[in-house]
Formats: sequence, C-alpha cells, structure tokens
Amino acid sequence: MLRHGALLFSLCVLFALPGCNLINPTEEVPTYLRVDSFQYNASPTLLATASHKINTVYVYDAGSLLGIWELPALIPVQSADIGKKLLLLPGVDYNGIRGQQVAYPFFQADTLTVAPQPGMVQPYVAHTTYLANAKMIWSENFELSNKMGIKLSGDTVVVPVSGAGQVFEGSRSGGVFLNSEGQSSESISNEGFAIDYKKETYLELNYKNTVPVQVGLFTTPYATGEPYYEYLIGLKPSAEWNKVYIDLRAFAGNYQGAAYRLVLRVRDEGGAAGYALFDNIQVITTE
Repeated sequence: MLRHGALLFSLCVLFALPGCNLINPTEEVPTYLRVDSFQYNASPTLLATASHKINTVYVYDAGSLLGIWELPALIPVQSADIGKKLLLLPGVDYNGIRGQQVAYPFFQADTLTVAPQPGMVQPYVAHTTYLANAKMIWSENFELSNKMGIKLSGDTVVVPVSGAGQVFEGSRSGGVFLNSEGQSSESISNEGFAIDYKKETYLELNYKNTVPVQVGLFTTPYATGEPYYEYLIGLKPSAEWNKVYIDLRAFAGNYQGAAYRLVLRVRDEGGAAGYALFDNIQVITTE
C-alpha cells in the first residue's frame, strides 16, 4: 500500500494537480557577483613586472571551493554563502595550456563579503599582488644585460633589441631572428639558479613570436653527473605579446642538481624567416 506522500506524488505526476510542487520546488534566487578582471598592485617585497595573464577566478568559502569561473565572470552567490567572507584567488593557464587552470601560488587572494540582493548583480574590482614570502631567484629583462646570450647550438642567439614594436616594457627586450628557412637557435643562460623541488617554483615569461619557441631547463643531475637538458613546453606563434607561467618543480624533482639554467629554442619549421621576442623572464619561488 502506498503511503500518503507517495500517493500524493503519484497523483501529481499522473494528473498534474494544481498546487503540486513536489517535482519543481521553489528555487532560491542567488545574488550575482560580477568580477571582470584582477588588478595588480605593486609588490613592496618583489621587484617584478606588473604584467599578468590572470584569466580565471577561484572562489572559496572557509577553505571550501565554491567554483572556478573564467573571467569576466558572473558568480551566483547562494543564500548560504551570503554574509560570509569569500576568497577570490587568481588563476592562470598551467604551462600555457588553455583550459588547464591553476590558482597561481604566488598571488594573494582578495576577500569580500557579499550583501544579500537576490537577482541583482554586484560589480567588484578584484585586486592582487605577490605574496610577502614570494622570492625572485633569477630574472632577465634585457635592460642592462643579456643573460641569455650564450649559444648552445644553431645559427644565432638571443640579442638585446630596442626597435619599434620589439619591446614589451622598458627600453629593451631579447630577440632571436631567423633570416632564412631552416635556421634555428638554442640559447642558454650564462648563470644558474638553485631550485628546491619541495617548493613551488615557476618561470614567468612575456613573449611575441612568428616561429615556434621551446622553453627548457639544463642541469647536471647528482644521480648521473652528466649534463642534461629537456624542453618543458612549446609556444605557438603569437602576433601579440603574451605571457606564460611554467612549472619548474617537477623537472627539478626528477633531475636534482646544484643549479639550473634556462634554455630557449627558436626554430623555423619550413616556413619563411621569422623571429621570437622575450621580456620579463623571471623565476619565482617562496622563502
């Protein structure tokens, strides 16, 4: 025999009786938070470029992830989260892979409390900066030097440039120019830097290129004592200045060594002559 509730449910399904809301209960109307982008505030502890490529926002409540949204974002805040302190964490493409996001471990979260306005949109300008314990352990912006000027192989090497359209920030960038089909360039940094594989460590890089670029690391692993380098990611041509965040920790864990050096490879894959430009190369970790 059907219980009263089960009988009422069956009647509602069969005859669509008025007043039945068992199938479509009333839903709460959320308050909407609109976050278009993150604004970067200059860090008092880290002299780094203000450029960034923050394209997602991670929203947390008391350590619980409420969701991840691509920017610009319209975030529904349910009544259970109204009045709570929400954390907004900046997210970036992991190793330049679109659609594979990571909350960047060196950027501060922004916080806010959303007031109840069901159905209304509350605009919010999110802010971030580098964490106080973030530390730059290697950098090159080509303003006063060229740490990428050593040729590992190929026809040419990274050189400082200052022509119109060649500089991202400041007065100079680094450039590789391939003047004929089939040319290539492998440049290696003239000094190394230590990586603690137990800590998050990322390479940041602004770039603009008409030919493919590969970014790698060179070291002499303790385990073998033989020099070794490996390319970590490849960068497709970009007509506009772009930015990439590259995770170095996995390589350092697999190939533990005293020091690491950056390797940039630029090559023409059978097309016309081309170029690659670099700026604000920096390796970030934590104290």
